[in-house]
Amino acid sequence: MINILLQVSTASSFFTSSILNTLIFVIAMTMVLAVSLQLARGYFLRILKKFTLRVAADIWWLLYIILKDAGVFLTVFFGIILFWPGVYQSSPIAVPFAQLAIVLFAIALVLMLIVDTEEDRTKNNILTLLMLAGTFLYLIGIIFVTEGPLTAATAVPTVSSSTGNFWGFANTYFNSINNPALAIYTFYVTFSALLLCGLVAIVYSFKPELFSAPESKAVAASNETTRKSIVQSKKQKKNININTNGKRFKLLFILLALIIVAIFVCAVYYLKYPSGYKSNWTTFTLNQNNSRYQRNTTINANNVDTLKPKWFIGTNSYVTSNPVVSNGSVYFTDWNGSVYSANLSNGNINWKTNLTYAISSTPTIANGIVYIALGPEGPTEVVALSQKNGSVIWKAYVNSTEGAIWGSPTVFNNMLYIGTGGAGGVSGQIDNNSSKSGEMVALNALNGRKIWNFTTMIGNTGGSAVWSSAAVDPNLNSIYFGTGNSYTNNSDSLYAYSIISLNATTGKLNWFYAAHNSSAGDLDFGATPNLFTITINGTTYDAVGDGSKDGYYYIVNRLNGNLLGKYLVGTAGPSQGIIGLSAFIYLKPNDPEIFIPSYYDSYNGCCGVVEALVPSNNTTEWRFYTHGNIRDSITLIPGTVLVGDNDGYLYAISASTGNQLLVRRFYDGISGGISAAGSYVIVPTSYSGVINETGVYALST
Repeated sequence: MINILLQVSTASSFFTSSILNTLIFVIAMTMVLAVSLQLARGYFLRILKKFTLRVAADIWWLLYIILKDAGVFLTVFFGIILFWPGVYQSSPIAVPFAQLAIVLFAIALVLMLIVDTEEDRTKNNILTLLMLAGTFLYLIGIIFVTEGPLTAATAVPTVSSSTGNFWGFANTYFNSINNPALAIYTFYVTFSALLLCGLVAIVYSFKPELFSAPESKAVAASNETTRKSIVQSKKQKKNININTNGKRFKLLFILLALIIVAIFVCAVYYLKYPSGYKSNWTTFTLNQNNSRYQRNTTINANNVDTLKPKWFIGTNSYVTSNPVVSNGSVYFTDWNGSVYSANLSNGNINWKTNLTYAISSTPTIANGIVYIALGPEGPTEVVALSQKNGSVIWKAYVNSTEGAIWGSPTVFNNMLYIGTGGAGGVSGQIDNNSSKSGEMVALNALNGRKIWNFTTMIGNTGGSAVWSSAAVDPNLNSIYFGTGNSYTNNSDSLYAYSIISLNATTGKLNWFYAAHNSSAGDLDFGATPNLFTITINGTTYDAVGDGSKDGYYYIVNRLNGNLLGKYLVGTAGPSQGIIGLSAFIYLKPNDPEIFIPSYYDSYNGCCGVVEALVPSNNTTEWRFYTHGNIRDSITLIPGTVLVGDNDGYLYAISASTGNQLLVRRFYDGISGGISAAGSYVIVPTSYSGVINETGVYALST
């Protein structure tokens, strides 16, 4: 039961950004409705006196009362989302304005329940002040914190304090994501007040006499005599009505009590894990749309510069896998063929399993299983390990004309997708061997049996390697991946340099988009695709974006493969472009900002570059140049871009300005992908002569 509550408390999965954005404005509308009717009470009373028919007057006044009370009730009802575990630090909420506003409306609701605010002018004035103050605070939060700095309520906020203006100040210090400390303190105070309001309502429902003014003895005696007379004259009817209504009210408020207890359980968990639940990162891409944006972390642009090393696990071998995190443990692989599970908080090893052959790809965790793809050397094999102890559950050999796997497993609907191709440490090397081909293979994730495979070769023209991992669109039941150059220079090799879409269930080709002629050289789509929606020239598309080693980031229509646009990143030359996975956030609905890493920038002749691209208006917001080349993928945390380079530098970059927030040097290059979970950033290192420094580092604030 607790696990169910905690899953429900996960705002990022239960409340999508669009739903949350809608609710935020629905709350504003119900507030304005309630306070407007409260302020217009005098008008409604004047109109009431003009009615000559009693029925018409009763309907007029009843309509007024129902609308006003409904506005207050719905404000509190929908406002509970603002106290939901995980929302504070996964979505931009104006703290403490929004939560204080809901508490004031909750107090107003309790006041309406306990006393007759319609007949008592003083209490009616208090009610008016509570509603006015609540509405004012809530609208201040929307106008000056979430909407004012042009950061939509569903968008990932960026840190604007560097602009030095009022909007930047408001967005930096009163936005729940940019100031998680204030968010947590706000939660302590406002949730306690909300809980108190609920308890008062429950007590009143069972013991209303506790809130009534004391009666004189004469009045009490008179009331008692009247009551007994009524009971005696209508005993049977009254017993039925009172018992029925009493049971209904008791059931209603018992249900309310259970809801409050459930919220309290979630709240306790929230206080233990400020991001709302144990923060996980279970795949290379983090999520199905491959955004690599980690909402559930306490690290952000305000405190990333305080990151300090917490522990280190040496591997004496390259680590090019992106460490993944599940339920307080971190999992990663190395080129010695070892798979590790370690405690996230202290780095103590839980278990270690050696699979003999080098592993370059990232583990995927699902179904209580750690899925591992062997490669780049050795058998093309997928191995399923027990997440609990690392024991082998099953192994599946993936038929391939080339003995390597570079991509990481993707699991969807109990199917596992893995791409193959490339051997001898070089993926997709041109050797004019027309018998070689890459494949995308689907396995049963529970037992490893092959379901289908799609080959990138037609006839004997030679196929293309599949470097990347698959992206999944559940709505279209489709997967997407990129291919490299052909193993031959045959121009008839159709699937070379392509973004390919397949039916996720059958493996049937939906479409493919080829960026180049099949003999164009080393211009692979080696990066894993991103899935997003985008509005271009007034039309909204479901799109897939992927970076190529030709230096361009391509965006194509997810439905038919038509090119929507391509964008040059930096000034990369051929074969020196995009290798790592890009990341993205939404500036507003259907308007993604994409953070793209490029291996080399030929203009500077030295280094890698990260570019912040807004493709909807073909704008580059900023470029950041690194010390070394970039093989690494981008990781996003609130307001911050994380990336590593081949020279071992870890960078934290402001997502809004491109300014450097942190740089930290490791002895070994960083190329596997950086993870963020809870209060930790986990960094894999490789590609260096200082082999005793190779391994995985955990940093924390």
